[in-house]
Amino acid sequence: MFNWEDFIKLSQELISNLNTQYNEALYRTIISRAYYGVFKQVEDFLKDIVHERDTRGRKLGSHDKYIEFLKNHTSEEVRKFGSLLANLKRYRLKADYRANERIDQKLAEKALKDSSTLNNRWNKFIKSIVKP
Repeated sequence: MFNWEDFIKLSQELISNLNTQYNEALYRTIISRAYYGVFKQVEDFLKDIVHERDTRGRKLGSHDKYIEFLKNHTSEEVRKFGSLLANLKRYRLKADYRANERIDQKLAEKALKDSSTLNNRWNKFIKSIVKP
């Protein structure tokens, strides 16, 4: 079984290889993989308990349903985690879909730092709080 945390580790290696002519492509890849390194752990863990619709009955996308679940949790720590994951998702959307926006090393480093923080929080205590 693939370990999603390997995406975060790969991103950490990639950030140190900035001697390429494709730096912006590398930054975009780092951001995307850093996000998925956290998101896929969350998705795998919560897939059997998170519903397709929000509290108002609106159907949510696969990413949003997990993020909204976390952001609306009874635990403040889980809500903070959900908000930080939502921010990381915004960076990933920018990196993956917005060709007209420049992605720089600073944003890649921020995304990588945030993904490492989220990964640590998820594995140390968030997962046990949201345990089904």
